[in-house]
Amino acid sequence: MCRSQRKSERLKAKVVTKRNRAGAIGQRAGWGGGTKGGHGGVLASARDVEQLQALKGKGNSVRDIGRKLGLSKSQVQRLLATCLSHSTPG
Repeated sequence: MCRSQRKSERLKAKVVTKRNRAGAIGQRAGWGGGTKGGHGGVLASARDVEQLQALKGKGNSVRDIGRKLGLSKSQVQRLLATCLSHSTPG
């Protein structure tokens, strides 16, 4: 396994840990520290992904979905692309 694959696996494990810890106390997991005046983001939970798919199925725009779920437009687009790629047979 090359170095970049190991790093990727470590990051994935970190995300799972953050989601589990936040879920245990009824919160959403955050990512990033908001350095230099910026704001850290939130990690989408499995529930968020389900709601996202339902809202998209009802014809809501990416921006509307982001506003309703508290996610960025870019994150909604990435999640939709990931959901579509995993649900496509083959």
